[in-house]
Formats: sequence, structure tokens, C-alpha cells
Amino acid sequence: MEFLRDIEKSSNFAVVVGGPSRKSCLLLMKKFNLIRTDALIDARFQAKDYRIVTIYPTILSYDNGKWNSTDITPENYNKVFEGVQ
Repeated sequence: MEFLRDIEKSSNFAVVVGGPSRKSCLLLMKKFNLIRTDALIDARFQAKDYRIVTIYPTILSYDNGKWNSTDITPENYNKVFEGVQ
């Protein structure tokens, strides 16, 4: 949540917050002072259908007809966002 709060809003990113209900997601965002009107709420855990189950933010990209995912961790944070912001 801190990552989502601190990263710039960009049309290049979609923010999805998952949780057991819309209310719990909104409360979690409020707890971390995350004010993003562009955040999508995944209260049905649909991301699990695509095997996206992680505690880290994940970047999805579509290249050459294939979906790729990259977890953003403290170790790779700078490399993943080189030149993005």
C-alpha cells in the first residue's frame, strides 16, 4: 500500500486492490492514506483465476501474444521502474 501511495499516478498503470470485500479494501487503503480514485477493487479474488497471488505489487505486460508478470520486490524495485516515471 505504501508503494501505491508513493508512486505517481500514470495512465500506464492500473491499480488493483484485492480483499474479501469492497469495504475491507477501502478501509485498507484508508489505513495507508492511499487516495486513488483510479484503483480497481477485486473483492471476488478474480486475480487468483489468473494465478496472480502475491503479497507484492505485480506488473502485468502483454508482449508477443503472451502475458507476463513481474512481482515488485524491495530487491528489484529500482530496476523494474527504470525510466518509467
